[in-house]
Amino acid sequence: MRGLRVGRGDRRRYRRWDSLFWSTLVMMLAACNLISTAGSPAAVAPTPDIPRVRILNPANNARLMRGETLILEVLAEDDGAGIHQVRLFVDDPLAEGEPYAAATAFNDIATAAFMAHLVWEGERSKSYLLTVVSYRADGTRSDGVSISVHVDGS
Repeated sequence: MRGLRVGRGDRRRYRRWDSLFWSTLVMMLAACNLISTAGSPAAVAPTPDIPRVRILNPANNARLMRGETLILEVLAEDDGAGIHQVRLFVDDPLAEGEPYAAATAFNDIATAAFMAHLVWEGERSKSYLLTVVSYRADGTRSDGVSISVHVDGS
């Protein structure tokens, strides 16, 4: 008695079903790893481990007269070692290395939150880009935050 023999055409059909079976199994297993987020609270993206800074006053596109003093109210925060200083840069927001700071506020004791008032006066009538950066004592800095200020007058 001879065993059951599978013909050449039948082998192709079985191979096709075999590959269909395995690809379906892989897709089903991959789908099992998907987690539904419907109804669950939104995931919070982790914040980078660098200081943060905000310009509270003046608002972007502020206008002042030539010779008028501008006082920037700045809030710097850090969850790590704390804020040591805040610097104001004019028209060259950290392009090549560390430019000259137009104003700097130092904090003797590094704290998690530091409110600073930076004084600046525009030299001539034009639009300026003012950028504020906060620093830890070890030199770690925040991303720069900028506003435009327009100085009018002769």
